[in-house]
This record gives sequence, C-alpha cells and structure tokens, in this order.
Amino acid sequence: MKQNTKFLWMYICILFSFAVILIIFAGLSSNNETEQEKSMERDITVLSKKNYELNNQNAELQKQLSQKQADIDALNQEKETFVAENKVYDLNESLLVQAIAEHENGNYTKCKEFINQIDSSTLTQSQMYVYERLTQN
Repeated sequence: MKQNTKFLWMYICILFSFAVILIIFAGLSSNNETEQEKSMERDITVLSKKNYELNNQNAELQKQLSQKQADIDALNQEKETFVAENKVYDLNESLLVQAIAEHENGNYTKCKEFINQIDSSTLTQSQMYVYERLTQN
C-alpha cells in the first residue's frame, strides 16, 4: 500500500504541476493577446497614415504626369509645325533652284512658271533675296 500511496502522490504532483503550467500559460497568453491587439491597433494606425500619405503622393504624381503629358503634346505639336514649315522651305528652295537653272539657261518663261508656284510670304530672307532678283529680270 505504501507503493500505491507513493504512486498516488506522484500522480497528484504531476497533475498539479501540469495544472500550474497550464494556468501560467493561460495568463501569459491572455497578456500576449492584449498586447497583440494593441500592437495591431498601432499597426493599423500607422498603415492608415502611410496609406493616406501614399494616396496624396500618388495624386501629386498623377497631376505631374498629366502636366508632363500636356507638355509633350505641346512639344509634338510644335515639332509638327516645324516639320511642316521645313517642308515648305524645302519646296521653296527646290523651286528657286529650278527657277535659277532655267534663268541661267535663258528659259525665262519656264523660270516665271517656277516663280509663280512660290508663296513669297513663306520665304526666308535669303530665299526672298533670290526671289526678288529673279522677279526683277
């Protein structure tokens, strides 16, 4: 019977130890849950602020992007204008060269035909000088 009581006391001590350990873990875990909730609330607050800042930054970047796109569109329009003007200058140059060649060959009627195809308002200064020299003769 001594052995049974010894076994019984050991069994009670082991059960009591497990109970104490479980109580301690339960207490610690409830503290951890409270701390985790507080930590999550802080994280949510920080993330909300960061989200607000990023939304503002995104809106600002979108505004800058649209402004840059408008600038690019304006530059493209300006480029197209310059290309069109360059084509007119090249055409005028070509007509003047042909008119000069006809004038030097003595074919004044053909020279006059080339001169009549030129819009004098689109001429550069140097082209205007040649144009005026050819129209005087």
